[in-house]
Amino acid sequence: MRGIPGSGKTPWAIENFGNTPNAAILSSADYFMKDGQYFWVAAKTPQSHSWNINRFKKALMDGKETIVVDNTNIKAWEMQKYLNILENYPEYEVFQKVMEMDPVHAVHISFHNVPFYALERMDEDFEVVENMAHF
Repeated sequence: MRGIPGSGKTPWAIENFGNTPNAAILSSADYFMKDGQYFWVAAKTPQSHSWNINRFKKALMDGKETIVVDNTNIKAWEMQKYLNILENYPEYEVFQKVMEMDPVHAVHISFHNVPFYALERMDEDFEVVENMAHF
């Protein structure tokens, strides 16, 4: 999944796959959740992504049929580690779901408390990937 914070990635993933047997919804943002509250620490962002990659690998090894990676993935390279891992799992198909949301609206919806200027920058920097097969 791809989109700025507040674009609806997590609600969409939960609505469509939350009750699906043998599915996993994986977000690096979950690393910052403590007792139902979100506590982001900028310096720990790289750790959160490594943690999520490890959960992704485990989901593959556990044979999950559907794996949703629910991250912003603003730049195409941010998806690359996941795609590299998938080279060893040819039975999986890769799809991208892009959630579009105007930063003006996203700033009021996102539980991450990302400031408007950051949402606007992410929206402007969003890199379109037309075909995941050629990525």
